[in-house]
Amino acid sequence: MNTLPRAIKKTGFIWGLVAVGAIQGLLITWMLPEQSLDFRTPPQSVRAVEGR
Repeated sequence: MNTLPRAIKKTGFIWGLVAVGAIQGLLITWMLPEQSLDFRTPPQSVRAVEGR
């Protein structure tokens, strides 16, 4: 029974990171439209983390 809560915690953590990243990306592109091109082409490491 210990593996189930751990799996839920892990996926919840991942979804939390995804949600925070998406919200930050939306806020950045919305508040700084002149810099949106820089954020649409992030470094390879950032793109790998976001899973794009």
